[in-house]
Amino acid sequence: RSPKLFHLAYARTNRAGCAVAVRLVRMTALKPWISPFWKEVVTGVDAFCVPNEGPTLEAGKENYITDLGDGVTRVSQGLTTKSDSSPKFIDITRTKYYIALILQNAIASYRIATEKIPYTAAGLKFIEGELKGAMESVKALGAISDYSITMPLIDDIDPTDIQNRKLSGVRLWGKLAGDMQEFDMDLMLEAI
Repeated sequence: RSPKLFHLAYARTNRAGCAVAVRLVRMTALKPWISPFWKEVVTGVDAFCVPNEGPTLEAGKENYITDLGDGVTRVSQGLTTKSDSSPKFIDITRTKYYIALILQNAIASYRIATEKIPYTAAGLKFIEGELKGAMESVKALGAISDYSITMPLIDDIDPTDIQNRKLSGVRLWGKLAGDMQEFDMDLMLEAI
């Protein structure tokens, strides 16, 4: 089971059970921070799980296709296949990957534009500023409503990490703008 996987079940026509079967092209086209919860999905499926099957499927970390009686085919919760720990919902996993890419690009762009980044308290402030700038752009997109970045103190960094141009101990906390969900990320910056 993984926070990167998203299973979707539909009812077999013989009602013997549910099976994972549908590609989520429409769901993956959503912005990463948009939950697929009750979003319409166009499929060739015309046999749906009945409402009382939903809790059993979701307890097993399976999403399901349903019709709420309005003739629209929808996806249930948007759960990942991760067992009991976080992230439970696929939009959190996708948002974290998106943010990691944005932060990586911000640091890479800064590194390209800067002759060097000193491994000093001032250098850490420069890096923190770049990370915050990137997070402000994510916030402006409407992905998150709040965030914080915690940087390590220069004296707390392992000398081996300094020799290898690594920066660990950077912690990011964020809150999604749409669904009330918070998340944490531990960052390791390399070749800085």
